[in-house]
Amino acid sequence: MLLGIATVTFFMNLITLSSYCCGVDAANKVHSVASIVGYVMQGVHVLVWGAAMGLFRMAKTGKDLWGYSCSPLTDQIQAEVESFVDFGKLCTMQVSLLR
Repeated sequence: MLLGIATVTFFMNLITLSSYCCGVDAANKVHSVASIVGYVMQGVHVLVWGAAMGLFRMAKTGKDLWGYSCSPLTDQIQAEVESFVDFGKLCTMQVSLLR
């Protein structure tokens, strides 16, 4: 997405610079249009970010490692996985990072 935005921005600026061959008035008109396109792209960027945040929140069910490590279910299997995972430390680390 960022590469696409950077490419569009590059071409808009290239067109603005090229329009100086036709005079300052033409360059100012092209710059005005490029500014409007830039504002529209910023708006789309914010909307896409908001949609991604909403989808992430909707998909968060607690059935992943981060949500699971602080649940009471981990006490039942801690003895089986004690050699390579300590759910208590993992939960403490997560809680301290969120504060």
